[in-house]
Amino acid sequence: MVSDIVSATEPQAKLRPNRIAIWPIDDDRYGIDFTYHGATGYADAEFADTIIKNAGLRTTFRQELDQAWTVRIGPVPRSAMLATLQRFAF
Repeated sequence: MVSDIVSATEPQAKLRPNRIAIWPIDDDRYGIDFTYHGATGYADAEFADTIIKNAGLRTTFRQELDQAWTVRIGPVPRSAMLATLQRFAF
């Protein structure tokens, strides 16, 4: 279960995205974007993508029009969305 993979008992890895976007999809599932800007944006996003995938979450990696890089997570259930934000973003 995704919420077991992203648990509060695991070490915290704060990935510090420049921008976070969350949106509902359907059936209480959500998508999450971690976006990185600047000279280290690509490397930061690539690192985040690796860490999040190693936690067992599905991601996609994309370049934005404004030269930013985004790691898209999900869709995940609400509980996994909250756990993901708690573990990696805040």
